[in-house]
Amino acid sequence: MEGRITIFLSGKMISTGAKSIERSVDQLKKALKLLIKNNLVVRTRLTPQVRNIVATANFEASLDIKAIATVLHHITYEPDQFPGLVLLN
Repeated sequence: MEGRITIFLSGKMISTGAKSIERSVDQLKKALKLLIKNNLVVRTRLTPQVRNIVATANFEASLDIKAIATVLHHITYEPDQFPGLVLLN
């Protein structure tokens, strides 16, 4: 797997880190097969839903995020909780 599957107590599984929707669904299928093979869950129908899509960009230069946070509105910067800026819609 190229990404990660997180399995929650509620029975929900989340696939992250895949390069496409198809690969993400494949990761969920592989995880389900592994759980079934080891008698950890009963066979069930998998109905994946896309909830978030992530796009990335690289400025190829260091940014002064403290300065950006003071100039732009709709941005939060809480370095103790997350080491980056969060743009709010």
